[in-house]
Amino acid sequence: MNKRKLKIEVKGLSQEKIKIELTPNEYEQMNNFKDNYRISVVTNALNNPKLSIFSFNKELETWQDEFGSKLKINEIKSARCYLE
Repeated sequence: MNKRKLKIEVKGLSQEKIKIELTPNEYEQMNNFKDNYRISVVTNALNNPKLSIFSFNKELETWQDEFGSKLKINEIKSARCYLE
């Protein structure tokens, strides 16, 4: 039996369109463990849930699901502002 340990990030959305944000740590883990990392997204979670699982395709250098839909990744920097 061929065993492999996977790291899975799960995101749930009430909408049908996939648009998620990853924390800096989640994004770092995704990049460090591409071969064993999966991004699982449940869309329309409250009514008619649909699961999409994205894995890294080495040949295409992209994250895609089992149907070939590719995640577009837009790196951003952010800040938290508040009154002391």
